[in-house]
Amino acid sequence: MNLLKVILNFYRKRINSSYVIPILDEHYRAADIAKKAQAPVQSLSQEELSLFLEDLRKSKSPIFASMAVTQFCLGLRIGELAGITWEALDLKTRVIRIERTIDWDQITWEPRVKERPKNGKVRVLVMPETLVEELKRLEKSRDLNVPFVFHNHGKPINRQTVAKAYNRALERLGIKNIRGTHMLRKTSATLANEATGDFYAVSKHLDHSSPNVTLRYVAQTNSQKHKIADALNGVLTGKTQGSVPPGDGVAGNFIVRKKAPVPQCPPDRSSPLLTLLKS
Repeated sequence: MNLLKVILNFYRKRINSSYVIPILDEHYRAADIAKKAQAPVQSLSQEELSLFLEDLRKSKSPIFASMAVTQFCLGLRIGELAGITWEALDLKTRVIRIERTIDWDQITWEPRVKERPKNGKVRVLVMPETLVEELKRLEKSRDLNVPFVFHNHGKPINRQTVAKAYNRALERLGIKNIRGTHMLRKTSATLANEATGDFYAVSKHLDHSSPNVTLRYVAQTNSQKHKIADALNGVLTGKTQGSVPPGDGVAGNFIVRKKAPVPQCPPDRSSPLLTLLKS
């Protein structure tokens, strides 16, 4: 609407000064598209994740539980999970190379191996001990003629098949607002961020080109919300300070603080390298 108004203003100024621009305020109101509130990040809580994995383990095809554990522990895209080969694993050093992915035809769903991950760079990850034990168990019964860790009679797994298995487990647990395979990648990001507090490391772990992308993967958990509520409660009650500093007063249950002096610049001295890195 604004662009059209600029064009018509140009016409009136240069060609026809008597021209009346027909754009009215009601046109702007009619053109205003109502925006819906953005849905929260779809991720499982720690308790829901435990129930989800347990349900998959008890299902007719417990291999889906192994897939889910692997995807969660490594924060993988479903194509990267399907592309894992035994050659890329080193169970002794707990290192895995994510160096290929599987792409599926949108019509036939036939798999196609791509010799590079989504961002085109091989990334090296360290596997948790729980995942190592899971893969060691699978290795004992592996088919030596098949390079893929997870496969369907020698072919890469089908994304739709995995999604259906995940969704059925979620439905059995009564979890209705979370679906698909990508939710495990978001669950991995959310719980890793809560456990470590290192958002940048989580972003690198997920292989995101920018931490801004990771923001769409990390949900605020109830634990974090309680921490914020407790911290704000401590500000109001003064319990975080231990005692009332000299010069401050108490009004009811709240601490009333006087204006603090302007902080002075610290002496000119070099900071330790570790402090600089952390800041």
